[in-house]
Amino acid sequence: MGKISFLLTPLVVLLLSGCVLPPSSRITAETYLSALIQQDFRKAQELSTDELVSPLNLVNLIEKTSQIPIPAGRSQLGFEIIGIAETGDIATVTYTFTGQKPATFRMKKVINEWKVDYSIEELLEQES
Repeated sequence: MGKISFLLTPLVVLLLSGCVLPPSSRITAETYLSALIQQDFRKAQELSTDELVSPLNLVNLIEKTSQIPIPAGRSQLGFEIIGIAETGDIATVTYTFTGQKPATFRMKKVINEWKVDYSIEELLEQES
């Protein structure tokens, strides 16, 4: 009996260590929106598909080199996730920033992790 438990213990540890689930679409969406509010573009990039990383680099560069001061109270801006519709490996997140109209962005699973996936054109379309 001692030999069996000795052999099974490492197997159980391996199985349990592999059971860590990736963040849900809601957690990823909340973390992404929080990163945008805090202007933490590096964190936002980590949560984005490769296609979105380059546009986020551009936004980061514009923010850093802009002579326009950041409006007071921006760090106190909040958001609310109104809903998330998941269909397979695609999710649509509907959210609103405090005092603004609802907007959406798309997410997709990449290697079993939710990543934000939208184009700058989609973002600009919602801003107008």
